[in-house]
Amino acid sequence: MSGISICKYSLAGREPGAVQNDVIMEPAFRQHYDAIILHHYDMNAGTLNDVQGGNDEFARAFLTCPQITLDHAVKILDEKYGGIPMWITEFNVIGYYRIGNPNDEKEDGEITPADQWIADTANTPWNALYQAGFWLTAMQHPEAIEILNHHSVLNVDLGWGLGLPYSTDASRLTATGQLFAHLSHLGADADEVHLLNLENNPTLANAFGGNQASALHGIAVTNDNTLSLIIINRDADQLELKLPELGATRANIVTYRGDEQHEHMALVKLNDPDAPVWTQGPMSPSTRFHNLADDQDGINLPGFSLSVITINK
Repeated sequence: MSGISICKYSLAGREPGAVQNDVIMEPAFRQHYDAIILHHYDMNAGTLNDVQGGNDEFARAFLTCPQITLDHAVKILDEKYGGIPMWITEFNVIGYYRIGNPNDEKEDGEITPADQWIADTANTPWNALYQAGFWLTAMQHPEAIEILNHHSVLNVDLGWGLGLPYSTDASRLTATGQLFAHLSHLGADADEVHLLNLENNPTLANAFGGNQASALHGIAVTNDNTLSLIIINRDADQLELKLPELGATRANIVTYRGDEQHEHMALVKLNDPDAPVWTQGPMSPSTRFHNLADDQDGINLPGFSLSVITINK
């Protein structure tokens, strides 16, 4: 199989390289490649600079960036190039190279509040929730996004990696590595993936790039008799989720919060039958049960959080 890299910014038509891309996208050349390779880093780079307000406004724009960016790419490839699939061979935080990287550092006077806010999300649950947004969006577009590869796993010095090897029996995980371990487990064990129709889902006024996006973003996966809803609340306010009748009496809810404080990494045991790696830190997600028999009460989703709601049918 083969992929073909598109020139920088070509999806938005901002550089002369877009002309080259239009040529190689002609039907006569289609037989020579299987997909378009996309690195998202510079798509709409710096858009957070347009955000007005404080931390909540930055957080809404930051957490909606993955969905808005990938939805935009899917739409362009469908409308302009006839639905050629994409391989996202690298994804990570926009502008992550701007602060802390001695090879690509800005002068102090050039660092914007948006740059600093993004830099401060390094090694935090904010980064984990942000990058989970790419995973969720890719799962919503399996026909368009065939490959989604995080870059880079070991990039922990700058705060954007998943973890570091420690021994044959243990590893050191970041918050992002911990959440990815949980999501990967749910995805690998899934028989089916389902889109969610989330009713009464508030629209965020300060989504990424001045676009509109809903506060709640997620999918459902099923495995045998188990249903798992994976939902990010990208608003500061707690929201209530009402579930339809599912023939079950109880739901187990694990919630990761963006504002949690914790150590940068935690040493976790691998292949422990009694403690999956995502239960070992560094984040300490809350776990609670919800009585589905009481249909008067919905499930509360805290602001700026990701919840995994598991129901045994």
